[in-house]
Amino acid sequence: MLLEPDRTTLRLAPWSPEPAATVMMDCYDVDGSLVDVAPREVLKKILAAYAARGLQPVVAPEIEFYLVGEAAGDDGEDTGESDTAPATDHGLPAPYGTDRLHDLGDLFRELAEQCRIQEIATGAVSQELGPGQFEVNFDHGDALRLADDVMLFKRTLKRLASAHGLRATFLAKPFRDRPG
Repeated sequence: MLLEPDRTTLRLAPWSPEPAATVMMDCYDVDGSLVDVAPREVLKKILAAYAARGLQPVVAPEIEFYLVGEAAGDDGEDTGESDTAPATDHGLPAPYGTDRLHDLGDLFRELAEQCRIQEIATGAVSQELGPGQFEVNFDHGDALRLADDVMLFKRTLKRLASAHGLRATFLAKPFRDRPG
């Protein structure tokens, strides 16, 4: 397999302790043909099929994730110390509240700044139903660009969460007894 950088995706890597950048790669077989099962290539083919019909998809991803304490096990299962959302006075999670967003304000401010540096156009952040469950909405735009942005966003959030003593998981339902 050969990798060729897509220079249009070159972005600063603000999480790096030294000046660094990141770039997406296109995959080729040793004979020079594109690897047709590479995720970016699959999406490019889908977009080409739309373009052949005179259409251009416009997408707006919503990324849901849990922030859990470092005590969560390798399988993401709660080990007793990973709740990161406040409880109401009824002992229930406070969905769509702002308390936990406020409590994690430093992390979310750093995330917004690192997204800005990487030119990742995110919008609203909201607390979801599960304890420690959040959602970030992306601005509408080009499907390939946003697919790349989502990958960079996940990498960025994982690094920031770790720096704050947390782990970020993007699993659809990481906990059996909580919303997914």
